[in-house]
Amino acid sequence: MILELKAEYSKAKEAELSKQSVKLPKLVITKYNGALENWLTFGNKSEAEIDKTDLPAVTKFAYLKELVEPCVKKGIDGLPFTSEGYQRAKHILKTNYGQTSEIINAYVENILGLPVISGANPAKIHDFYETLLYNVQSLETLGKTSQCKALVRGILNKFPGIKAELLQGKPDWQKWDFTQLINALHAWKEIHPCEIAKP
Repeated sequence: MILELKAEYSKAKEAELSKQSVKLPKLVITKYNGALENWLTFGNKSEAEIDKTDLPAVTKFAYLKELVEPCVKKGIDGLPFTSEGYQRAKHILKTNYGQTSEIINAYVENILGLPVISGANPAKIHDFYETLLYNVQSLETLGKTSQCKALVRGILNKFPGIKAELLQGKPDWQKWDFTQLINALHAWKEIHPCEIAKP
């Protein structure tokens, strides 16, 4: 009887362990197109999926070359398929696309380039919010939102149609940072949802 119970316990334990060891699907790395604002995502994924593997450097280099668009690939195409060539390729890509100051500038330009929305069009404001949120979160990742706080008032001025509504009951709005702006826009979005087109 005790042996049967032990056997059942062992089977149950094995079944539990096999459930826990389910493998997640491999991450798909989108080809890098040279846009500075996409470097962080590409750089982090390629480092985790390629650079930190036990593959030979030549194989890593082959993978790296397949993960960049032709306009980016031109800069590393002539390098030899060696460990040194792979290291040089990584250095070239990092120098050309991974400079923190240039990436920050790209995010700031994206924020400054957001359109003025004169009315209260929920679809346009939702799109604006999503673009703003992506760029602000990226700046947060780099620890640079506090340095860009001065942009907040300019962004508020891009909403002449809803600015009064956003600021209603908020006497300290002149001191807002990006978090407060995004929270106000998010609250506005919740009250004014986008209508989903029905098929």
